Amino acid sequence: MSERFEVQTSLGPVWLLGRDTGRPILLVITGAFAAADLFWRMQDHFPDADVLRVHLPGNHCPELAETSIRAFAAAVDEALALRWPDRPAMAVGLSVGGLVALGLRNPLVRRLVVVEPVLLTEGVWPLELFRTQAPAGAQTFVRNMFGIGPDATEAVDHAWVLDGLMVPALVLIGDDPLGAPRSFERMPTLVSAQAIARLSEHPLVEIERVPGAGHNIPRDAGAQLHRAIVRSWQAAFPDGS
Repeated sequence: MSERFEVQTSLGPVWLLGRDTGRPILLVITGAFAAADLFWRMQDHFPDADVLRVHLPGNHCPELAETSIRAFAAAVDEALALRWPDRPAMAVGLSVGGLVALGLRNPLVRRLVVVEPVLLTEGVWPLELFRTQAPAGAQTFVRNMFGIGPDATEAVDHAWVLDGLMVPALVLIGDDPLGAPRSFERMPTLVSAQAIARLSEHPLVEIERVPGAGHNIPRDAGAQLHRAIVRSWQAAFPDGS
């Protein structure tokens, strides 16, 4: 049975959904405006883990005192340290949640799987859709995450998350190229060539292209994502403990 663990941090409350049986934690950080039930059955596939899902602040959970990747990551770090101070973990992050995962610095987080992190927003033209299609009240989030304001766009650089990264990170990127602005049925990758170059420079980052996928890898290539998480989990916990 899934529980909601509400942890009060210095930046505000963090809600974690899942179970706590004393096993290592598989932390899943969802992306912008993710559905409330995203990955709700993930626990069934990882019986040796305590799967905990975290939505971004303001999405199915309270906002924090600050709307930034730095604040989100710090709050999750603090929540883990307060509620599970001795529990090893691995984190999976989707899109903006992947940036949060890359920004974690809790020493008990052993490994990361990061899906389509929007590291640099310059030239990532599909983000312009958020100007008109974001949920009501999300203007601050959209501006701070993507640089999309009501009348102008400003490039945002989230590459600071790579500074101080101390654990291996497997980064999955869809192979449907960003390319030039166009209409599309499947959103292309939101990881620009410049972002890929920045990721490639980090010695702890491994990049894996996902055939037949755009930005929404869980939908387009769920089996490959599952295998990547399993492979990373086994590397993080080789003895099964």
